[in-house]
Amino acid sequence: MARARYPNRDKAFEIYKEHNGTITNRAIAEILDVPEKTIGSWKSKSKDNWNEKLNGVLRKKRLEENVAHLLAIFMRKATEVTRTLLLRNETLMQ
Repeated sequence: MARARYPNRDKAFEIYKEHNGTITNRAIAEILDVPEKTIGSWKSKSKDNWNEKLNGVLRKKRLEENVAHLLAIFMRKATEVTRTLLLRNETLMQ
């Protein structure tokens, strides 16, 4: 029978995720009072693969931010074009 999953393993990933992957293994180990090598092992296991999980979350967030940014640029350009056309129209009507 397999051992139960160590509960701090999931807590460690949550801490890593809260810090957007910028926290060190040592800092996580100190928070959870476990050996630093244990954190490194959990982090790199193909089953857990923290970086891939985190990048999946971040990629989606970045994509949403990029779409919002591009929409803002588009709206600015559309406003500029509209103003230019209105000014030209006014000039032609005079």
